[in-house]
Amino acid sequence: DGETVVVNNDEEMERVYKACKEEWGDDDKEEWGDKKCFEFVYPLTYILPDGTTATGNNREELRSAVKDWYTAHPDSKEEPILQYPVSVVFEDGETVVVNNDEEMERVYKRCE
Repeated sequence: DGETVVVNNDEEMERVYKACKEEWGDDDKEEWGDKKCFEFVYPLTYILPDGTTATGNNREELRSAVKDWYTAHPDSKEEPILQYPVSVVFEDGETVVVNNDEEMERVYKRCE
């Protein structure tokens, strides 16, 4: 609605995200403002910078697990890596197994 909000910390940012989800819904096809034409099939696992993994049976569980790791490792600047293979379901119902970053890039390009 054009409102500008100053966010001072992670807790406030979580409240902003929660308010947006309540207003717009928690559509798994919306990820940080990027419209996708597919959904991931859960559970998904990320490989964390220290080699451990974070797994979630849904988007919120996965976000929470990754956030918890970064809270415990505040000096880490590396991004987590999606553990392949993963399955995605397109809007038309087609399910595809994605085995690496190159294949994932093709999935995103299919949405363009």
